[in-house]
Amino acid sequence: MKYKAVVFDLFGTLVDADGDRWDQMFKDMSNSWGVPLEEFKQPWIASGVERDMGGFQRIEEQLTYLCDALELAPPNELLIQAKADYAEMRRQSLQPRSGVRETLQELQSVGLLRGLVSNCSFVDSNLWPGCEIAPHIDVPVLSPEVRLMKPDRRIFQLACTRLGVQPEECLYVGDGGSHELTAAKALGMHPVLIRTPYENESLGKDMREGEHWTGPRISSIPEVMGLLE
Repeated sequence: MKYKAVVFDLFGTLVDADGDRWDQMFKDMSNSWGVPLEEFKQPWIASGVERDMGGFQRIEEQLTYLCDALELAPPNELLIQAKADYAEMRRQSLQPRSGVRETLQELQSVGLLRGLVSNCSFVDSNLWPGCEIAPHIDVPVLSPEVRLMKPDRRIFQLACTRLGVQPEECLYVGDGGSHELTAAKALGMHPVLIRTPYENESLGKDMREGEHWTGPRISSIPEVMGLLE
């Protein structure tokens, strides 16, 4: 077999991209807090790198940052509701796409290792062990835990090292966020773009890599099995 491992991105790959969930949470929270939507979103967006690098280890820390940035002191009941809504939104974001669990099991059955590389928050990494996908991933590498983010090649190399394989022995599957495909290819991995038919074509700037990708592409995770030989 050509590969020894398949390494996956998480959001937009094994689970749906979570932009719509973020947008709804922003709308609900900005309404209940009495803050204009765009003003409310700004500090969340500004803290994205810090969040993915493990800067906020608990939801309460993120909410404290938000209150300080907006110079607000919301009632305690609003903070409790915000924490619950945020945690539930992140749990929903970790629901696997159709065919993901079955494909991960099939990869194991043919002797391939399964890795994960994700830019995410500590909220996500804390939820990861209990999500449906976790038992089917041999090596998860999550940005807040290793303090590295895509497209830094070191996070891809770390996944390969922990899997015990060379980059050239790995297929990498991602939706093109954070220039991950280019970074994986530069390290020697074999990247594949996934873009589902139902995804919004109006993509943010972080996703533009996929628009011009000339390498292999798939529209669902089960198609990975056809790329192995």
